[in-house]
Amino acid sequence: MKKLFLSSLLLLSLPVLAQDNLIRINQLGYYPDAPKIAIIPEIPNESEFEVLDDKGISQYKGVLTDEIYWDKSGEKVRRADFSDFSKAGKYQIKVGDILSWPFEIKDDVWRDVSVAIMKSYYLQRASYELEEKYAGVYKRPMGHPDTACTMHPSSGKSGKLYAPGGWYDAGDFGKYIVSAGVTMGNMMSLIELIPSVFPDKSVNIPESGNGLSDILDEVKYELDWFKYMQDDDGGVFVKITSEKYPDMMFPQYDPLQRNVYGKSTAASLHFAAVMAMAARLYKTFDPDWSADCLVRSERAWSWAEANNQVIFTNPPGVLSGAYSNRNMEDEFLWAAAELFTTTGKAAYKQYLIDHKEELWNMAGSGWANVNGLAITSLSLYQDILPEELRTIIKKSLTDWSVQLIRDMNISAYRIPEFRLVWGSNGFIASTGLCFLYTYKVTGDRKFLNAAAEVADYILGKNATGYCFVTGYGSRQVVNLHHSVSIADGIEGSLPGFVPGGPNPSMQDATSSEHGQGAYYESKMPAKAYVDSELSYASNENDICYSAPVLALLAALDHYFGSPYPANWSKHYNLPE
Repeated sequence: MKKLFLSSLLLLSLPVLAQDNLIRINQLGYYPDAPKIAIIPEIPNESEFEVLDDKGISQYKGVLTDEIYWDKSGEKVRRADFSDFSKAGKYQIKVGDILSWPFEIKDDVWRDVSVAIMKSYYLQRASYELEEKYAGVYKRPMGHPDTACTMHPSSGKSGKLYAPGGWYDAGDFGKYIVSAGVTMGNMMSLIELIPSVFPDKSVNIPESGNGLSDILDEVKYELDWFKYMQDDDGGVFVKITSEKYPDMMFPQYDPLQRNVYGKSTAASLHFAAVMAMAARLYKTFDPDWSADCLVRSERAWSWAEANNQVIFTNPPGVLSGAYSNRNMEDEFLWAAAELFTTTGKAAYKQYLIDHKEELWNMAGSGWANVNGLAITSLSLYQDILPEELRTIIKKSLTDWSVQLIRDMNISAYRIPEFRLVWGSNGFIASTGLCFLYTYKVTGDRKFLNAAAEVADYILGKNATGYCFVTGYGSRQVVNLHHSVSIADGIEGSLPGFVPGGPNPSMQDATSSEHGQGAYYESKMPAKAYVDSELSYASNENDICYSAPVLALLAALDHYFGSPYPANWSKHYNLPE
């Protein structure tokens, strides 16, 4: 088992009282003007709280709310609201004889963690040597060259495919189009929401210094792999994996054969959407490469139109992720949205008009539902939309967000209801991210504040008490279900990774039909999480969980925080 790696926020020294996970807070801290609400479960006979500074001196006093019961955690909780306290410093919450973990109030409090999540994509590069000057102690030789992947019979092809590059999807070594599509959709949409985010030299990757935003540099590494996955007819193969999952090891030691599996409508539409986005975002930086993206996007769209219900399922004996999707309406909507935004062509505009009712189906995005990506992306380009579409998009975003804020106001933990399923952290982060697009459209600060409270959930204000970004917080995830983190022998997990989070289905529990040995202390839905290397159902990372968390934290840092420092080249990097 891995040991805890402490972040740069040192524990405060108040020896007379015990620090306790019982008080649930954002373990990194808060921006001065952001909401600040702690959750206090099951502390009876207390009605007040204090905010103590790092010398133990009380700086703020407040009254706890009445108890509220949350059936998903089985807790009665009170809230401590100190949103009107904005003095920069290091603090703890005190309730009776209980102290919270420490936290800070400062104007760049989430910048470091957002850069660490951005850096995690570099650490997931396939077919690539990670050098010490970029990866630090996480350096490793190249794994999986993927220059001669075997065409599986499901592909309809024979022979080999040259398809190096891309990111490993999760804790194993698979590379998947659908998961990567929604991932890059969130990342490229962030750049369109806030063009200044992750400027050149901010993340210390090999491409830093080339004049392009580091987030676009990293995304291009994945996009280059995408291009290899398009067949001659325009359709897109779904994945490169081995038949079964390899043992936990460094990628260069993986002995299993790498296969290319069949095409699907969903994969082709994810490809079409992100290639259309790339065509407009990289046009100035590399016009020829950008133009090729658009050609490929339109070919993938044409293939999907002609093959509109090709559903991929794993062939017998194949155990790697299937990412099967049976409803393609949202994928068509997203691809049409991005193609219209990039080209302005009447055919794509007409598709959006003909399917305008789908624009009312606002939801946080995941790999199986990208309707929200279509709506939020179009919300940034309202000036080119017909009036009827502009009206629908603004009202769809606003009505959905208003209802979720109503849910938050009566929720014990002040979070909107979200899907407690495999990958729940990604779902709640994408909900928070959608609040930001509503804020962009309306200018109403209540949506910005709601987004910040969703971020608090990821960073510790949740029923498990964990900070769900590895390497950060006082109660860290240190036993990630991640091959390299397990194999490297380094204390803790690689930093900047986001695990799936609470998952009441617990498919890996010792008592489940697939029992693999993960032991869950609680079966309450909001607490069904275990920091164990055995838990792939709650404690495995995935690029599509990290992307909405990345976008949420980076965007909130922009809206609440101070300007980026002038010299990024010597600023944030991997924890020492």
